[in-house]
Amino acid sequence: MFEQPPAWMPEYLRKSDLLLSPPTDLSSPWPPAKIRDFLNDQQEQRWRETIGIPAEEIYATIIVPIHNEQKTLPSVLGALMLSDIPDSAHLQFLFIVNGSTDDGASRTIVEQFLSDLGEVAEETIPVSSDSSLNAKTVSRNNLRFSLIGTDIASKTNALNIGNKIALDHGSVVTINLDANNWVEPDAILNLLAKAYPAILKDEALVFGSKYMIAYRPSALSEFLKGAQKQIGLLGTGYSSGLGGWLMAWNTLWLDRQGGFPAVTTDDYTLSLLTRRDGKEVMFAQNARVWGYFANNLKEKLSTYIRLVKDKLQVADYFQKDEQVLKLIEGDNTYMRPLYKRLNALIDQMLHDPFKAGLFLLKFMAWEYALFWGKREYQKNSQITTWEAIDSTR
Repeated sequence: MFEQPPAWMPEYLRKSDLLLSPPTDLSSPWPPAKIRDFLNDQQEQRWRETIGIPAEEIYATIIVPIHNEQKTLPSVLGALMLSDIPDSAHLQFLFIVNGSTDDGASRTIVEQFLSDLGEVAEETIPVSSDSSLNAKTVSRNNLRFSLIGTDIASKTNALNIGNKIALDHGSVVTINLDANNWVEPDAILNLLAKAYPAILKDEALVFGSKYMIAYRPSALSEFLKGAQKQIGLLGTGYSSGLGGWLMAWNTLWLDRQGGFPAVTTDDYTLSLLTRRDGKEVMFAQNARVWGYFANNLKEKLSTYIRLVKDKLQVADYFQKDEQVLKLIEGDNTYMRPLYKRLNALIDQMLHDPFKAGLFLLKFMAWEYALFWGKREYQKNSQITTWEAIDSTR
């Protein structure tokens, strides 16, 4: 595990209640098979108590898009090994390496992980009526772990490939788990506990998780941390709050939408599609995933510029959909005309005069990002992936 947030595992251990109840019959030594059966029974019981549905009735897919993630992959894979998922659940894990340029380092890590799990089989997985991809797969009862590669460096393309495979698998719910963050071992279980019954009953379409934000030490990290708490200085600003680090959706619904739009921002477009269909994004607050935010001014402004380009690209994609365009403007202050942006600033300052300076600083930062974001987007609107921001990796 590399450079994980210091509080990641201690926080999880403090809240975790996944403690095994010891066997009550200790009159004689238990053979290994009996111990294994006991542990499996305990795991099945915890699953039923958490989700309310027997494990063997669950069909879900977890997609892990991978693009140059050799630093964080060991932590992600380690958390999956601790995920307390019984092998009777029909879950498939799809590790989709998309356009990585790390000389095969990410792929090698996953290949070793699969080898440690069991016998690796080579197979061909169809992803459309006329195309398929080669995969390496390990099966453990009903659990499947597959490594797939594509030359296209695009997370949304990887998610669309995964959703097609999930549909063929019969998955009710599909989950995205980013490989460059640190998921708590019980996060998938807790996300499924909220999302699976609600999606099964058509009460929801999309579920998000809870971001646990960390900052690498720097001269500005404490200021940025404080500003985030005070006025959401570092937030994306859109009201649904859905983040792409760990999220779940209705597999069939997304397929009927045509999959993820061919843009860089998968989480925001998912929230737009959800709200366009009259549903709100729901959240599993106990499904927690950790990640770093930018810890210096240069990279923070780069993040803002990226977000501007994101929204410009999404607005272009939905340019004929007035309902979605209204949602985009309502969500993102910087996508409104200048007079509306100034009105929003004045309203904030009048509402809380003691934070007027922070509000003004935030306004100026977004205006800077808007100017440069528009210029950069005009030069290249066909963006499929972003360059890494160093302090967030």
